[in-house]
Amino acid sequence: MKLSVDFRGWVWAALLLLLAAYYTAEAADNGTTTAAPVVNGNGSSVVSPATPATKKNETTTAVLVPGPTNSSNATSPTPATTHTPITNHTTAATQAPPVVTNSTITTATTKATTKATPANATTSSAVTSSISATLQKKSAFDVGSFVGGIVLTLFLLASVYFGCRFYNSKRGVRYRTIFLATGESYSSLHYQFRVGISTISGIVSSTCSALWNSLNAEYIPQPTQELWMSTAAHFYEICDFPNCCGAVDGKHVRIVKPANTGSEHFNYKKYFSVVLMAIANASYKFLAVDIGAYGRSNDSQIFKTSIMGRNLYGDRFSFPPPSPLPQTSGPPLPFVILADEAFQLHTHLLKPYSSRGLTYEQKIFNYRLSRARRMVECAFGILTAKWRVLTTAINVKVDTVDDIIKACIVLHNYLLSNGVTPVEEELSDCNLQDYSNITFRSGREVLAIRDQFAAYFVTDAGRLEWQDRMI
Repeated sequence: MKLSVDFRGWVWAALLLLLAAYYTAEAADNGTTTAAPVVNGNGSSVVSPATPATKKNETTTAVLVPGPTNSSNATSPTPATTHTPITNHTTAATQAPPVVTNSTITTATTKATTKATPANATTSSAVTSSISATLQKKSAFDVGSFVGGIVLTLFLLASVYFGCRFYNSKRGVRYRTIFLATGESYSSLHYQFRVGISTISGIVSSTCSALWNSLNAEYIPQPTQELWMSTAAHFYEICDFPNCCGAVDGKHVRIVKPANTGSEHFNYKKYFSVVLMAIANASYKFLAVDIGAYGRSNDSQIFKTSIMGRNLYGDRFSFPPPSPLPQTSGPPLPFVILADEAFQLHTHLLKPYSSRGLTYEQKIFNYRLSRARRMVECAFGILTAKWRVLTTAINVKVDTVDDIIKACIVLHNYLLSNGVTPVEEELSDCNLQDYSNITFRSGREVLAIRDQFAAYFVTDAGRLEWQDRMI
């Protein structure tokens, strides 16, 4: 538990501790002082008037005053109790009579008892016992008050501590979720929840890392042949594109320029960013992601240097073996990933034809590829609509930006896997891309594969009723 999270609770606990200690000391100092009986000159017991409790800055001084005399005994001085306030730690003296202490009174009482009759000796013994009992009672009261104050204070401390932990745990879930869902700054959350900015920063970073570590294996599993086969079947059902295992694209996530990075994160859209590269299926879920590339890099370069790009170009992505296209007996074609014109053509990666001199088959192919590839664009649109932090300029460290994006990715898949469907507003960014003004050059070793897909889309087995109206 961070100290700043429970800071107010600990302040209140400290105040309660001081308050309890103060009243404990007051209770110890305000014990009742019982006036002790004294023996006068003729041996009879005389009790001085009851004196109030001795308080701070006061002391009780005993003054000897003459008592009544008789014929048989000498006159003995009688102590009387007066109250003299003390100011500035100085002892207040009475006028003429000498000041005596309790030891003086005891000595005088002992001498009087020695000269007294046996009855007077019994009275003196009773006086001594009364004084001892009073002192013991006062001592027991002090110890009990001290122990009681400590126990009460510890109970209050425990109550405040566990109350703060419970309350802050509930608030912590709220401001972590609010940060990802709204993109509010740490300063805004600081004033809303009265939690330190450094505390929020640490909690957001650790929470995002924990979300990724705990949900990554389940909701973004390592691709296998079975996974690719099920993805291809769903893609064909939704998008009418056979042997398609997903669509890949990149997204720039806006950030505040990190210190001492120059133009590394400055992209062609004229702002600073890190790149999210992802492969999505027909259910708008992400199958593989690469996060953290510099914004100035292009999609093709980022994909080639990423782990998933090296696995794809190195034929290590566990794709199923080639199979014929549906309702055909033609040659088997490989399973592919769909991309835009920025990527390099490969056996397992298809991109559209150039816009110059396109034939009817090539135009149909470009339309069908764009129609299927928009799934990754829709996935990005749903992601940013749910987690608005990705629509703002994130003002945190670059490492924390990566953790935030990974947390949003895994939460995105978690929600879609648990029945949360995207709404129409979130799908508004899913538009077909216009390939009318693109130019690029492709290798010729894999052009035959693309041509076979293009030929399939104009046959009876692969034709769609409305495709001719879309070109």
